[in-house]
Amino acid sequence: MTRVLLSIVLFLHLTVSFAKDGVYELTTAVSGVVENILVKPGEKVKQGQLLLVLDQRVIKAKGLEADSWERSAKLDLDEAKKELERTEELYDRTVISDHELELAKINFAKKEKVYAQANRAKVLAQYQLDFSQVVAPVSGKIKKVNAWKGMVVNNKQQNTVLITMVK
Repeated sequence: MTRVLLSIVLFLHLTVSFAKDGVYELTTAVSGVVENILVKPGEKVKQGQLLLVLDQRVIKAKGLEADSWERSAKLDLDEAKKELERTEELYDRTVISDHELELAKINFAKKEKVYAQANRAKVLAQYQLDFSQVVAPVSGKIKKVNAWKGMVVNNKQQNTVLITMVK
């Protein structure tokens, strides 16, 4: 049987590779450890039903850390912006030198960079959380479960098919 596989990421937070024959091979877009398998072979499932969940403790901890970092970086950025505005005002009144103005601009740019990095970390943590679970893309029947509780899923080079279902 020749199968042309297409990989797509659906809005339901899963990665699906499917063939022309209506077989859906489900995986996660992130690596992790299987925490819970909620279906068995032969079981009928509805579209959107949760099928499998990776351990989310580390992902949630990264999310909390990223939230905290982003809040702190935002406060630092706001303060650097105020300082730059004060420095520009003093410069316009010829109270301070070009060098002091440049230092304030550099400080502001550094704080912008840190804020962008913190924001990126927050977005990545949310992405990992979203993609740490597998839901049914369509209503159908579970054909095969290729995962077990405690299984390490490493999708860095090739996606591991965790559940196969048919429409």
